[in-house]
Amino acid sequence: MTSLRATSLLALGTTTNRVLLHDPRSQSITVNTLSGHEGFVSSLSPSPDNPNIFASGSYDAHIRIWDIRNPAGSIFRLDRQPGAGKILSIDWNARGLVAGGQDGKLDIWTGNTTSMSKL
Repeated sequence: MTSLRATSLLALGTTTNRVLLHDPRSQSITVNTLSGHEGFVSSLSPSPDNPNIFASGSYDAHIRIWDIRNPAGSIFRLDRQPGAGKILSIDWNARGLVAGGQDGKLDIWTGNTTSMSKL
């Protein structure tokens, strides 16, 4: 779970391969459901630059970048090396996006909310 503070939303990763967006001020439990992962969503991290964008890491070994203003699908996907295994944790800060995985290695991407490149 991560807080998207500027929008007052909570993003929750699920074992059903989805990200749920929840507005605690709302009467409904889920505001939007974001689909695209093929494995448990294990980690979430908000963009340091844009309050509407966040990243999700999954057991499918992919990171997806989402814009909450367009819940139809992710903006783009970042891939680990083939066979690298599950993504266990991600962190997105001003220096880049870091992913730690089942293989015990870190992957680092730099860029912005429209494109990123792997170091």
